[in-house]
Amino acid sequence: MSEFFNKEAALFEELYFYVRGCIGSSLVVGGLSLRLAHKKERGLRAFGAMYLSIGALFTMSALDPILELPVDLDNLLYQSLMCYQGIVLIDIALYLFGNEQKAGGRSILKRAGLGYAALLVLLPLLDYALGLESNRSNVEDSLLRAPLHAAAIQAAYAWPIAATIAALRIARWKLADITGKTHEEKRLLSALGLVILDIAAILIGLALSQRFLYRLGHLLLELLLLGGYLYVVHNPRALMRLRSEIGQEHARRISLGEDEAALIEKRLASIADKAQAVFDEGFDLRKLAALIGIPPYRLSAYFSSRRRLSFPAWKNKLRIEYVRARMAQRPDLTILEISVEAGYRSKTTFNEQFARIVGMSPSDYRRSLSRDPQAH
Repeated sequence: MSEFFNKEAALFEELYFYVRGCIGSSLVVGGLSLRLAHKKERGLRAFGAMYLSIGALFTMSALDPILELPVDLDNLLYQSLMCYQGIVLIDIALYLFGNEQKAGGRSILKRAGLGYAALLVLLPLLDYALGLESNRSNVEDSLLRAPLHAAAIQAAYAWPIAATIAALRIARWKLADITGKTHEEKRLLSALGLVILDIAAILIGLALSQRFLYRLGHLLLELLLLGGYLYVVHNPRALMRLRSEIGQEHARRISLGEDEAALIEKRLASIADKAQAVFDEGFDLRKLAALIGIPPYRLSAYFSSRRRLSFPAWKNKLRIEYVRARMAQRPDLTILEISVEAGYRSKTTFNEQFARIVGMSPSDYRRSLSRDPQAH
């Protein structure tokens, strides 16, 4: 009986790696074809890169029983592909959700991913330095690895997940802009739900060294990705439609009626007597929203659509207006004393901001007041 089960287990092993290799190589070819066929379409290029990198990971795993690479080279290739996968997911998230709120966010995330990957490449070298033995069996290929090497393999999964979450946070549009009312959004939410559940199963299998759960999760993930690829190939404009739908919902969600805008304007005017609270260094958009009783996202929409400026720019303008008023009211106070009242801790920053908004230096402005107080 045990011999029968051993044969069944061996057959499942062979079938697992065969299917993994077939789907992996198919995704590599499919990813390359997407990138080559749609060079000008950013979303399809990013999806092609995703399939290419994931396919390469699956193919690399399927070849493990045949082509056993040195453990350090294997880890270098693995961490490089996982790092690239995270960067690709950043591109996809930013494409679907309207790019970055501020330029430079993607570059910061990319550097963070490269740094994290480099750390996971170097971490196993400590196994040699500390003389740690290879006594940890990997659930994927059953090879024995030293503790830090085994930890680096598992830790690599954190980067693509963290990269996606971080990209969604720096994107112009938000998850709240997905209502699930359109066909493309329904498909996206369904696919995301299945992928999240499947990745959770894979991580559980990895953490508990449950090989069957881990491999079953990977097989399901491969099938989901293959199905997603076929859908995108047959509906190449689906990504553009989805991006457009999310953008339209975002525009609708942040649009303000005249009555709501007037209410916010009135409440903002009422905080003049609370200037010191507003000028506090830790005062942010959420605190302002709580102070005037307006939801933060509506207040953010007001600044972007009505004032055409950000909250920090509005706060800085308010501080400079306060400084100008105090200069006229209290000629006995020094400029430095007034700037500190307005919350400035750096004289250089204050001078730069004052000159940018007023068009002259604080000293020149005070002199102009003494010449003609009514002119200001």
